[in-house]
Amino acid sequence: MNLDKINYYGVSRADYQACQEQIDHHNLQICRFLVKIFVVAMGIFALLSLAGLHPTHFLMYLTSCLANLALVLLIRKNWLSSHLIAYGTMTLLLLFAVADSSIDPKHVATTYLVFVVLVAVLLTDKFWPTGAFYLVMLLVLSLCSYYFKGPIMWELDSFNGLTFTLVALALNYIVQRERIASFLLFNKYKENQRELRVQANFDHLSGVMLRSTFMDLLQKAIEQPESTDLFIGLVDIDHFKQVNDNYGHRMGDLAIQRLSQCLEKGLEVDYRDRADFAEKFAPAKDNVLARLGGDEFVFACHCPSEASCLEKMRGLQAAFAKEEITLDGQQLSQLRFSCGVIHYQNNLSNVDQLYQKADQLMYKVKKQGGGNVLLARS
Repeated sequence: MNLDKINYYGVSRADYQACQEQIDHHNLQICRFLVKIFVVAMGIFALLSLAGLHPTHFLMYLTSCLANLALVLLIRKNWLSSHLIAYGTMTLLLLFAVADSSIDPKHVATTYLVFVVLVAVLLTDKFWPTGAFYLVMLLVLSLCSYYFKGPIMWELDSFNGLTFTLVALALNYIVQRERIASFLLFNKYKENQRELRVQANFDHLSGVMLRSTFMDLLQKAIEQPESTDLFIGLVDIDHFKQVNDNYGHRMGDLAIQRLSQCLEKGLEVDYRDRADFAEKFAPAKDNVLARLGGDEFVFACHCPSEASCLEKMRGLQAAFAKEEITLDGQQLSQLRFSCGVIHYQNNLSNVDQLYQKADQLMYKVKKQGGGNVLLARS
């Protein structure tokens, strides 16, 4: 195992960075808990000190309480990054432990020994920076011990401090390695769930939505009050069977893909995060496109007027006709599609009725020879 991999607890840098958001969230939650508990504890100890219990500790308790209270406010205001909050919390806890050890020359650094292990287990950072931080704090403990407690206690504190620092770093590596492994496993699970949601909602060939999901979202759209700018349309490539017969199904698949790309761009369909699009769908503004099957597509889009909708669809027809599809030396161009569009008038209660009207209009376009756009009101 190389040094870089040790730094990331046995995983690659990329895997560690993939967990960064979870690491930051974990550290922030732990810091909030530790700091709040510490504020309450130091406040109680300060009051007890005023009442006569360890009066020499009053200033240490009060200072620790105020310092951690300031950190609570910084966390609440989001004025520090989670990384700085984590190191700030570790520093305050260990400095308190150093101060607690230094006040009484005969007092072994027990608090420090406990805190150094506690912090190592609870908070996460890369291994080498964590190790460097602990060595610096151990140096601070040793210097304070020598200055305040003399050579004999310094030797004892330094030995215990070094022993517990090594134990803390060993525990840090073991615990954090398992924690990061659990983060990675959870990320893999979430990614699999997202992929399943994409497969359940989107067509593999065209990349646009499946019919069932589209109908669910369309139902939400028509339930909006006064959906006066909502247009629902069917699109069908003219003479598509001849494309498959003359050029093969692979060419037909490319034509379907090219049409879906053309419609998705022209209708300003923005699926953003496909895994969560259905949950975050905004009926009043989002446009959607779905493949019904074969070369048939259905869309729902928002347009300011019937004239603008017709202009948009005729522009898409012209753009699609300019597409050139090449496969195995064969070239396909001048494709046309037919389109029937219904301007929704808030007069139908379910999508099946609306789809039926659009289908009837499409049948009329096809009967007239195709290659046209017809628009009617619901």
